[in-house]
Amino acid sequence: MKITGVEPIHLRVPNVEAIPDGTLDVLIVRIHTDEGITGVGEVTSQSYVCKACFEAPRSAARRHGLTSILLGEDPTDPVALWEKMYYETNRYGRRGAAIHAISGADIALWDIKGQAEGKPVSELLGGRLRDDVRAYASVLFADTPEQTAEMAKQYVEMGLTAVKFGWGPIGDDAAVDVAHVQAAREAIGDERDLMVDAGHAWDWETALGRTELFKPFNLTWLEEPVGQDDRKGYAELCKRSEIPIAGGEGDVTHFDFKELIDCGLHVVQPDIAFCGGIT
Repeated sequence: MKITGVEPIHLRVPNVEAIPDGTLDVLIVRIHTDEGITGVGEVTSQSYVCKACFEAPRSAARRHGLTSILLGEDPTDPVALWEKMYYETNRYGRRGAAIHAISGADIALWDIKGQAEGKPVSELLGGRLRDDVRAYASVLFADTPEQTAEMAKQYVEMGLTAVKFGWGPIGDDAAVDVAHVQAAREAIGDERDLMVDAGHAWDWETALGRTELFKPFNLTWLEEPVGQDDRKGYAELCKRSEIPIAGGEGDVTHFDFKELIDCGLHVVQPDIAFCGGIT
């Protein structure tokens, strides 16, 4: 089997004026083969930039566009093709948009392999570990603690057993932060899980102080409290915090995640459509 075509397709929601907590666009990647099998992947990043990573022509060594790398290759070995894409883009890639784009291609390649073998991708990876995946709400903190509480109650009414609030007004003032977290906890009750995404708001010492203030609210985790590249800060915080520390949403490849695990991170959060894909 050979790859005959690569389609990076940009989709965008038109005319959005409100401030979203999600994304306005997405890049869909379709990879076609000479046996009629088409794989589909997606990229959650800056879609225009990632589309260019596919469409760029061949350049100097290890500066090639992804489409030119993939055309004519055997799609049934995603791991080998991941290494090829990583190597042949590493003068402008390794991190950032090129890896994000590789994510979409990699997902599509695993889709092709699964279709070719008549197996779900979970089976190709060794078999599923569970039959159900628990869902939780993920939303911005509202402007006031009272509004945060009202939002939290809506998710309780929907039947969700966990809610994550983040960003918004928190980060600058400890009293404001505590008021919002307390409002959320009181609204959802003690029997549901509550998580907080700090959006890289603090240095590790400030983050540690917030964990002390948040202890009465029994957080399941505190997400990305320090700068994304502050490995030392993560290590210091993870050694001391009684609240589990989560992170990794913006990190890529197994190299980054090994660093985070070595820092003692309690909850690792790879985004498959961003971090380099399934491989």
